[in-house]
Amino acid sequence: MEEQDRLFRRVDAGGTYLPHQPIYGFEAYRAFQYGDLVELITQLDALTFDSVLDVGCAEGFTPRLAQARYGASVMGLDLSVSGVRRMWDYHRIEGACADAHALPFADDAFDVVICTNTLEHTTEPANVIAELARVARRHLFVGVPQALTKRELDEFEPDLGADHDQHVFLFVRDTFQAVLPASAVITHVNALPTLVAASAYKRTIGKVWQARSLIRANLALDRFWRRVMPNRALYMLSRTDFAEPSSAGISDRTHPRRFVTDEIYRRNATELPNRRLHWGLDGTHEFRQIRAKVEEPGDTEPPLTDELVAKLACTSCHSPVVAAPDAATLECQGCGDRYEVRTGVPIMHSFYGDAPAKAEPDAEADAGRILEW
Repeated sequence: MEEQDRLFRRVDAGGTYLPHQPIYGFEAYRAFQYGDLVELITQLDALTFDSVLDVGCAEGFTPRLAQARYGASVMGLDLSVSGVRRMWDYHRIEGACADAHALPFADDAFDVVICTNTLEHTTEPANVIAELARVARRHLFVGVPQALTKRELDEFEPDLGADHDQHVFLFVRDTFQAVLPASAVITHVNALPTLVAASAYKRTIGKVWQARSLIRANLALDRFWRRVMPNRALYMLSRTDFAEPSSAGISDRTHPRRFVTDEIYRRNATELPNRRLHWGLDGTHEFRQIRAKVEEPGDTEPPLTDELVAKLACTSCHSPVVAAPDAATLECQGCGDRYEVRTGVPIMHSFYGDAPAKAEPDAEADAGRILEW
């Protein structure tokens, strides 16, 4: 949790935030990740839903996509307060800080629950899946990286010290299926050639080939690879339906691949009435230079709205919570447990305390600095 907090407060020497997700525009080294996104959007397009929760939301890239494409009510949840703060800074989407092993929501709280690239960081993945399934009313999506070789599995060591990638588990299809609900269906995504292409891009092709073109090429490689060897891929996306899927019945949406490669970084000209600053997914120079430099909470601190509090529940008894008059704490109406609100973010777990922080890394080696919030 501490390392995640630091990750979401890192800025470069000029004060521009260094993102965890591709929120500024296409980035070549993330090219293979867009296959996950296209598959998720393809499956969501066939469903009807009004509310979405993203567990492990980081800066809110996925909730913002669901908001933009489906007009859904969205919410993000992350172990880090700073991650939730960044989601508000960039997308004006509300969220809470919580542990995925104990979600702060009542049963069946959201139509769709999404948890991608998060389960491999948890210590009890089966318990996390049970919690995700508890709060999902209609559909649950869980995505994890897949080990490709036995050697990779044999040499894997859990990163319990958060020294590298913070992965605690490495999944193959059988071990992933074992922690999922019995009705879950797994789709393999991301061809191995996409990594080869991304590597080549950084070394040679990137000098003449735009990142967006690389994304398109990688998606084409992925479609080919799935037909040739569908079980050999870098990523697995599972879907569990708790209600009968019903078609969304909307025919004017662009194709998922076109949406990813042509639309997600365009300025969204439509302002939401209750969001004074609504930047959407914008890769423009203005977005990079102005909106990216959110250094102090100040006026950007997310409000503790009645709508957000109404969605939350006690992690112990799942009863509703109410905000104190000063909005500094939330109190469970059932068991009386209290939860802190820090810089506008509800902290729905007990891990934050007075433990000493790790020593500050060398600024020169870190190519930037860590903001103090």
